Amino acid sequence: LVLLALTCPKRKQHIDEIKNKVAAVTEKKIAENAGDNDFGKGLAVFGSMLTNQLVEMALEAKLEYNNYVFCSLGKIEYEGEMKTISVGVLNQIFTFSEEDLENIIEKGTVK
Repeated sequence: LVLLALTCPKRKQHIDEIKNKVAAVTEKKIAENAGDNDFGKGLAVFGSMLTNQLVEMALEAKLEYNNYVFCSLGKIEYEGEMKTISVGVLNQIFTFSEEDLENIIEKGTVK
């Protein structure tokens, strides 16, 4: 139990993990649509940087962090309800899969 308490992830760790997951998926989607020319690649880099900043700002403002000593949860209000989007235990953050995130980005739904 002491190990669980000492390794309970902090709010910043939740934000970083979610941001990194969103960045990976958005960079992949932007690259798929950017094309092979230098202008498209430049726009892809700019789009990725902008997306990362926006995601981080949104998470800083909206992520509700709950520390339960042995684990922690990251929640966001969505359609009037609090939705758990990350679970932290033993210095690890578990969040949505890249497939779920791609579905959210493309269709607004989770399979």
